[in-house]
Amino acid sequence: MEDIFADVASKRPPRKKQKIARTCMICIGDIDIRTPCPSCLGLYCSSCLQDMFTAAVKDQTRFPVRCCGLIQIHHVLPELDTGVAKAYRVAFENWMTANKLYCPKPTCSAFIPEPVQADGFSCPKCEARVCTKCLKQEHIGARCDTSEEDKIMAIISEFGYKKCPCCGQGVKKMFGCPHV
Repeated sequence: MEDIFADVASKRPPRKKQKIARTCMICIGDIDIRTPCPSCLGLYCSSCLQDMFTAAVKDQTRFPVRCCGLIQIHHVLPELDTGVAKAYRVAFENWMTANKLYCPKPTCSAFIPEPVQADGFSCPKCEARVCTKCLKQEHIGARCDTSEEDKIMAIISEFGYKKCPCCGQGVKKMFGCPHV
């Protein structure tokens, strides 16, 4: 009996792997399964994925891209244009950086990843040199201008605020433990 089943199975042509058509969770269009959301197995078409990642780059409130959980870029990289993928990686690095630094040149204002050099660094977009002490445009031979920061500190202390050591914002203790 087993010989009959083995004989029939050997004569049957091998099954072809078929792409299963499903619908996109956003536009409800038919798509071929590529990479579902790892958490809920939800599917998106290339166009909707592109739009989601582009919107996240333009609007920080949509960042990072989510379904029921975080959609990691390496899962959907084949579906994204290289320009969108690069812009998303830069935006992700910006989002993850605690002490954000932007180019001091008003016409540029590009995000600068944490600098490595101690003696000064350049903006990756416009290549303007930046002073590491005051984080303004480099001023070789001149001292850093702290008059603006001095004015801000005077206003902060006038109203009874202190400068937060972590974020640098003016904060005032309203209530709570006197040891803080």
